[in-house]
Amino acid sequence: MNYYNMAIKDVINEFPDTGKLLTINGVDCAGCSVGTCLLKDVLDVHNFPDDTKKTIMAQIDKIINGEKIEIIPAAESPAKSKQDLFCKPIQQLVNEHKNILRLLDLAEYLGNKKQMDKTIKENIEKTIFFVRNYADRFHHAKEENILFIKADPDTEVIKVMLAEHQAGRNFIGLASEGLKSDNRDQIKQSLAGYTELLRNHIRKEDKILYPWFEKILTDDQKKNMQKEFEITDSSFDTHISADLIKFLDDNYS
Repeated sequence: MNYYNMAIKDVINEFPDTGKLLTINGVDCAGCSVGTCLLKDVLDVHNFPDDTKKTIMAQIDKIINGEKIEIIPAAESPAKSKQDLFCKPIQQLVNEHKNILRLLDLAEYLGNKKQMDKTIKENIEKTIFFVRNYADRFHHAKEENILFIKADPDTEVIKVMLAEHQAGRNFIGLASEGLKSDNRDQIKQSLAGYTELLRNHIRKEDKILYPWFEKILTDDQKKNMQKEFEITDSSFDTHISADLIKFLDDNYS
């Protein structure tokens, strides 16, 4: 069997030491909720230097072949992303993540309220508004319609990111339904699911996906992407970012 073309989750299920080896090298495939990335792509997506990648893959080969190995970190760690090394459009996405993370904190805070009075419900409704209009339509739209399409659509990590975007929409839809039906438990559970999903999603994008795109995109692609971002942003309410920040400052500083 060609394990290199096998989903990493399936490889880990069959060879648990593979998951331990990846985890100790900073790749949490074992904890990924999807795990459909192919084994052959995992280390490339996580931006390992070539020499380190060869070392880890050699260890994985031994595990698959039934050999016992000492599970220790490779000599080098994955390439670390530095925000000042991102091109302007990708840095813009990173900056937008900071606002979204603040919004997630507020969503969690509101969802955990024991009493849903009128003010709390209004703030939850406004939070859902900003999730849909800032996090999704303003931010995710640039990822889905501009950034992601610059990669092969069959790339598993892109499929995973798109699936997580949709899962987030589903959580928010349930939270909105719970608000309309005055179902506190549904509101709490849906907002909790959304915040956990998006925090992990943002971490993967900032630490894995964006550095990968930074590496594979040409300078011309990055320049064109900046123009595409500007055109897309101009089609939205120009006050959406400022309105979100004011809402956050007023309600959860």
